Order: sequence, then C-alpha cells, then structure tokens
Amino acid sequence: CNSKQPAPQTKSVVPVVLSCTRESTFLVSAESTSRLALYYQPVGAAHAWKSLLTFEDAVKSGDMDLHIDDEVVCLYTGNPAGQTRSLEIQCLDRKTGIMQWKTSHFPGARRGFAYDENQLVFVNDQAIISFSRQGKILDFQSIQTVGKPRDGFSCQLQNRLIFMSAPGQFVSWNLDSREIDWQNTALSPSFIHCSQQNTFLYSDVGGYILAFDVEKKQPLWKYKLSSPPRDAITYGDVIYLLSDRAVIALDRSSGHVRAQLPLPWMAKHFIMLNTHIYLDTEDAIYTWK
Repeated sequence: CNSKQPAPQTKSVVPVVLSCTRESTFLVSAESTSRLALYYQPVGAAHAWKSLLTFEDAVKSGDMDLHIDDEVVCLYTGNPAGQTRSLEIQCLDRKTGIMQWKTSHFPGARRGFAYDENQLVFVNDQAIISFSRQGKILDFQSIQTVGKPRDGFSCQLQNRLIFMSAPGQFVSWNLDSREIDWQNTALSPSFIHCSQQNTFLYSDVGGYILAFDVEKKQPLWKYKLSSPPRDAITYGDVIYLLSDRAVIALDRSSGHVRAQLPLPWMAKHFIMLNTHIYLDTEDAIYTWK
C-alpha cells in the first residue's frame, strides 16, 4: 500500500486505517467506540509493537487521521468528513510505540495540518495551534471561520500550510513566522495542489487551473482544462495534472505544456512510489514514466 485504504466490512465501529512507508506498515483498528489499537510492523523485521489509545470522545467513521514521520506517529480526530466536531491528538514514539503526549479535545472540526522538524501545526474551526515535538503549545491563535470545512482542501507547501477559512477563501499560515502571510479568494474551487517552491494551484470557474507563488504573493499562470482535474502530482519542476482521459505535464514556473498523454481509460488518481508514477483506474494500476 502507499496510503490509507478503506476498511473491509467488519463490525468495528471505526474502519481499519492502513498506512505504509518504505520501511514499515501501520494498522489502526477499533477496540471500542473510544479505544483504538495501533499496530506497527517494520518491513523485513521480526519485531513489532502494539499500543492502545483511549480518546475522550467516541471516534466514528471518518473522524480519524494518521501522521507518520521519522520521530513520531500521531493519531488525531476532527476530520471534517467525519462526525466528531473536535480535535484530539495523541502522539507516540515511532520506534517504541510509547505515548509521548496527548491533548484534551479542542472544539471545532479540523481544517488543516502541517509539520516541520520543530513543530506540528493543526488548524480547526476556532484556532491555529502549533505544538512542539514534545507536546508543548508553542503558539495558539484564535481565528474566525465560516461554513463547514471541506475534506481534502488543505495542503502543505515548503514552509506554509494552505487551508480554507470560508467557502472560496484560501489562507496561508507561515510555519516559520507563525502568521497568516497570504490570502486569496476563488469563486468556485473544486481542486487544490501544493507544488514545489511555494507554488499553489487551485481550480476555478471556466475550467481554469490557476497557479500562485505564495512566497512572492503573485499569480504565475493559468491553464484551461477540458474536464475538471482529478489529481495532481509534482516531480522535480514538472506538475502532472490528471483529467478525465489525459495526463498533462506542465512546467511549474511558466505553465507551458511539456507533454500530453491521452488515456484510453478513465484514471482516478496518481500513486507515486520512489521515482515511478502509477495511474489508479477502476480495473488496474498502470505504470507511467
């Protein structure tokens, strides 16, 4: 696997969450409505660990997400697609599975997440909260948001978290200066993508993809698609857009078309493993170079 996968049909209250890295596999399953089991299995190694985590609120389908890096594994609730309208975080040591720190619940659905070597940053309906890797609150700023957050409408640039504070209103949170340093409004966004060099893409009316340099706070280019984008992936200085039946390779800085590949079938999204890009379709997964 390379990402979270839907659960099989079981009697568990919380669907199984499966997440993989190049070195290990993580599996989350439900022990009860508020108690989860996290399993860790390194690739090619006999040792593993299991940790039990209890949350204050009942965790329902779609509420939870998982963050993995070299140091910690964090489970957190408040997914806007789920039912829980509060954010609760628990972080464990990746190597041992020992609990490092946990929070009480913060009211409000989650709107975004980002991290760097010093901090984990969560945004919900009411605040932007920066935690140190030891669980200390480094910064807490109240914010005003409007409307229900949309699942998948946040992403991380080089040192920024992009999220939506209101329908069509994009906000950039700078992880270094810990401040909002850019905002922009779109009429009808249905797609976003965070690329390299603080380049942010979003779709808007008329079938256009718009690219912005968030660092310089200026537009870069726009490109018109014949059908809504399904996915995007950046490799080097090239952005690959997936439409209904084509892959379009665009230069990140100029938006010029480098290549266009018609597809005989409809693909759902990209999967990137190492230097290989795969196309996930209804019937099979195809390699594309």
